[in-house]
Amino acid sequence: MPSLVKTVDSGIPGPSLAFVYCMHGDEVVGKVVADRIRQLPLLKGKVVFIIANPDAYKQEKRFVESDLNRVFPGTETGTYEEVLAHGLTKVIAQVDHLIDIHGTTGLTDPYAIVTKYDQVLFDLIRSAGIANVVLMGEYIASGRSMLDSTKSGFSVEYYTGTPRQSWTRCMAHVKNLLVGLGLLPGKKPVQNELRFFKVVGEIPRHPHFQIEDDVRNFQLVKAGSVIGYYHPERLVAGDDFYPIFYGEKTYATTVCYKTVKLDGPPPPFDKSS
Repeated sequence: MPSLVKTVDSGIPGPSLAFVYCMHGDEVVGKVVADRIRQLPLLKGKVVFIIANPDAYKQEKRFVESDLNRVFPGTETGTYEEVLAHGLTKVIAQVDHLIDIHGTTGLTDPYAIVTKYDQVLFDLIRSAGIANVVLMGEYIASGRSMLDSTKSGFSVEYYTGTPRQSWTRCMAHVKNLLVGLGLLPGKKPVQNELRFFKVVGEIPRHPHFQIEDDVRNFQLVKAGSVIGYYHPERLVAGDDFYPIFYGEKTYATTVCYKTVKLDGPPPPFDKSS
């Protein structure tokens, strides 16, 4: 089964946005929101709704054969996900902007992830009302994520432990984004200040690792602090950092990714150039 693509077109010239969800089949925040957003009449432009990995969604698991968000731009033959990525790359090349909705098991406020970026993309994220922006760099799926194949795109991670709150936040962010692009009517939301974090490394995970309750994503961890346990040993931070994906259960070999907080927006960066 190919990726499921449905387009809502106003028939009036304007920006186009791809709304991608279920990249991982067990992350359903975006599906709930898409079913509601799709009913809203557009003022102009179009929105392309994409269930990226329908078979994994149907089977309620992360992927079927290979992680879809690690195999872009895909191939004509290969694993189920590699073929999906090949088709998706053609679809997303036709839109101006893209938002990709994910879920995380680690307790956190929503945050945007980018791989290539400029001020236009940062303005879109700001208009959505998302405060934290993570510059992924070379540490996850370098060059092989869907974002690396987009013109202008970002992912958003929502905590899955509170589904209703996550749906509400995601709905608000997507509606804000559509209003900001002029696709929906409404007053443009007050634009928040962005906080930028750059991934600089990762902490390997011991098979019997247990989390430390005091560690929080996007809160400073000081060198020497305990960041977890693999009894009877303690895992201690070797330097100061801000964690992301701490508490994520799908990363079997990684405790979290280490980031540094930037003083302001970085200069434009495009991996494909």
